[in-house]
Amino acid sequence: MLDAIGYLRISPDPDQSGASLATQRGAVTDLADRLGLHLIKIFTDENVSASKVRHDKSQWIQGVVQHLSDQPLTWLLGTRHDRLGRRLSDLEDLHDHQQEHPGFKVYTVAEGDLFANPAWPFLAAQAKVESMATSLRLRRQKESRRAQGLDSSGGRRPFGFQPDRHTVVPAERDAYREAVARVLAGESTTRIAQDFNRRGTHPAAGGQWQSHMLRRVLRNPRYVGLLTHKGQIVGPAAWPGFIDRETYNALLQALVKTAQPRPEGHSVSLLGGVATCGRCGTPMAGARKSGSNGGSLMYRCDRGIGGCGQVSRHRTLVDEYVTQKVLFRLQQLPIASSRDSARSNLAELNKLERELEQKIGELDKSYEHGNLATVDYCHITGRIRQRIDTLHKQIGASRLHAETTLRASATEACWDEWTTEKRRIFIRSQLTAVVIKPVGRCGRRPKGAGLRDDEIEIITRDY
Repeated sequence: MLDAIGYLRISPDPDQSGASLATQRGAVTDLADRLGLHLIKIFTDENVSASKVRHDKSQWIQGVVQHLSDQPLTWLLGTRHDRLGRRLSDLEDLHDHQQEHPGFKVYTVAEGDLFANPAWPFLAAQAKVESMATSLRLRRQKESRRAQGLDSSGGRRPFGFQPDRHTVVPAERDAYREAVARVLAGESTTRIAQDFNRRGTHPAAGGQWQSHMLRRVLRNPRYVGLLTHKGQIVGPAAWPGFIDRETYNALLQALVKTAQPRPEGHSVSLLGGVATCGRCGTPMAGARKSGSNGGSLMYRCDRGIGGCGQVSRHRTLVDEYVTQKVLFRLQQLPIASSRDSARSNLAELNKLERELEQKIGELDKSYEHGNLATVDYCHITGRIRQRIDTLHKQIGASRLHAETTLRASATEACWDEWTTEKRRIFIRSQLTAVVIKPVGRCGRRPKGAGLRDDEIEIITRDY
């Protein structure tokens, strides 16, 4: 008697997921009996959409793929072809496995011997169309939620809110306001975090507060009643703000003043502020994975700032991959046009800076003559000075770009001499984002191998 394994998958459906799973299990068991197969095990992925089934923690990867790798002649049973995959490449992997191991077969309740039907690629194409339609429908639902001022992202609940992400938790709201008041009074976030831990006021994800975690929560615009999407403010939120705008601006300034200098030997991430989660769009921060010898440096999507917490990658691998791509791109640029573009961009930034400084001068005069209220004066000039600070960074990046394009052939030599901070500035002058995607259908990368092109998307600036 030949051995077989089953694979069942159900998409998120709170009303019918249990019945659907039981129905699939019974159908696959009956199919094994009809074919005279010994059904060893049934692997299931519950509440997993087709686009997430290739995540390296899914039962498809850890169960089915691993089992077929160890026992390649085991038959695979399912209910329908679209339960096994929504992309042509998903079924192509199984077809390639059958070509390499002729004793292997894929049987489904609906289609029978899947690859005996020469039209199987068309079945995969149909499933892909259905998947795209579902994706479009979900995207429109999220856009509709954002238009109503509601959070459209998933992941763990933010601090101060229930899992629906807009109903306020009063005790945590009060803790946030307390932390704001203490920071404005000059107290350090380290001391506040220690006090919260002692009192049993924990982060939304559980565990203990750390200073950097508390600072990220305090800086989040959602607590002023603003809705964000992929790190950008997109409009007012449906929930009430915990503090007003004026207090929030004062808080940001206080956090800058109380920021602790980095200790000697602190590792600065090359792509901080550029790396973005490919699953939820949240900016990814540098982190350290616990382990022996101090652990591993990672880029990680942080649940503490509203991310999904499900995407991470070794920082060294990502930095090396991005550096190689950026330096190669620079070698391909038309040097003269790139240099002229950089100089033109620098001139425009300098002009804008002068205009903003002039605007502040005009506001100073209006305030001195009593034509502008104190609150309005502080608010407007604060916004303009934030814009000027941003311009200074852009000007520095533009100057560095102009300098680098003078001698593209010597770029690698320049790179080796630069500090990490200078490299960061240059990276930001070249890229708008580095999207780190969830692990794809290929599963885990062999030990020692570099990143695949489908794991990273580099979005470059146009010069």
